[in-house]
Amino acid sequence: MYEAGTISVSDRAKLMGLNNELHEYQKEYDAGSRETEAKEALLNRLEGSIAHAKSQIEEKYGRYEEFECDNPEKFADDMSVAVAELEKNIEKYAQLKKHMSDELKEIQLIRKDLERITYNAGIDIENYAELSESDIEIKDFESVAKEYEQTAKEYSSILKLEYKKADEFNKYKTKLIDELKNYNGAELAVEVNVSVVLPVNAAKTEQLVKSIEDTNSFIELEKERVHKGIEDMERIKDNFENRCIQTCCNIKTELERLPKLSHIRMDNEDIAIIGLYIPYVREEMYKDRMSAYIDETIVAAESFKEQEERFRYIRSRLSWKRLFSVIVTDMNSVRINLYKRERIKDQSRYLRYEEAVGSTGQSQGIYIQFLIAIINYISNMNTVSDGQPLGKTIFIDNPFGAAKDIYTWDPIFKLLAVNHVQLIVPARGATPAITSRFDVNYILGQKMADKRQQTVVVDYYSNVKETELEYTRMDYEQASFDFI
Repeated sequence: MYEAGTISVSDRAKLMGLNNELHEYQKEYDAGSRETEAKEALLNRLEGSIAHAKSQIEEKYGRYEEFECDNPEKFADDMSVAVAELEKNIEKYAQLKKHMSDELKEIQLIRKDLERITYNAGIDIENYAELSESDIEIKDFESVAKEYEQTAKEYSSILKLEYKKADEFNKYKTKLIDELKNYNGAELAVEVNVSVVLPVNAAKTEQLVKSIEDTNSFIELEKERVHKGIEDMERIKDNFENRCIQTCCNIKTELERLPKLSHIRMDNEDIAIIGLYIPYVREEMYKDRMSAYIDETIVAAESFKEQEERFRYIRSRLSWKRLFSVIVTDMNSVRINLYKRERIKDQSRYLRYEEAVGSTGQSQGIYIQFLIAIINYISNMNTVSDGQPLGKTIFIDNPFGAAKDIYTWDPIFKLLAVNHVQLIVPARGATPAITSRFDVNYILGQKMADKRQQTVVVDYYSNVKETELEYTRMDYEQASFDFI
């Protein structure tokens, strides 16, 4: 430049000014370079962002199209408003989605609860698979929820009722078992305890009800049979009680006839020797007292283990004396009075049996009077009289031991003769005065027969001519008189 003449010498100040100006230009250049680099970096970022946005748009929405926009600012504002609206709708639908999700969860819980309820209750639902896959519309949820709440409450009530009924079932079952045991139905009680269990569903309930109804019908049939048997037994018992009462009434009737039919002949007049007092209960009480007596007999007889002892006890309870005591208020109050005839007729009187009898001669006479009265009573009861005197016989074993004086026996022999009673007496040590009063006397002695000593007749004396004697073979049965 120097050689071309373009370089000229400048002063130092000018050079310094140019140098400063150059530095300024350099600074501006450097600043412009940095701004350009920044803009290029921004541009690169924008281009990258745009490219990323384009790829996101294409990925999300399928494709990206460019269009002409005369007013980008207005378009951006419109888009901002649209985005805000979309964000608002997104939030709204997000809340709706959450609400629907909660409802769906609740529906699933309801469905599971219903499945558990139906399974536990043993309910078989038709088309359950189709129902379980069906969808519930949003608008139906509230009604479904209300129905479920109502159903849940009803089911809860049903469960409480089921628990209550189950408890009642077990209580009644236990009560039934205890009652069956009390009624001696131990086998049926065991069967009820084993077979009667709480049913788990309607089918089992129907089956149990049918089984119980069948058992009830069998029990009813058995009850009717037992009831008929009891009626028959009660009828038999009633008839038996009536027979016992009739027996007692017959005894009562015969005893009432005793004072009248037991009279004897003394001093040309008929005298009632026996007086009898028996305190009877009222006739309307006969049935109740006899029924109670038979019941007591049956209960007491059941306590005997041996059948022979039981029969012995029953026979003793059914004896006439024991049966007759049923219609008497107090057997210890029964009184028998015997007539005692004195030499002075006006002094004759009735004495109690315990006072009248004894071992004296007078008592011996009362004994004979009593025996004649009893024989007359028996004869009058069992013989139809044709107006002829009835012959009677008394057999007494040695009555002369305590009274051997003939003056004691003279009135007795007269009494026997007047009442047509024959006296047969085996006696030892009787006086001739007494033996002479008998038409026939057999003398007894001892002899050996088959190495055994026997009593035999060795002689006899008779005041009756042999041609007048008439022997009749007698058939008899030994009996005793059990007086009350």
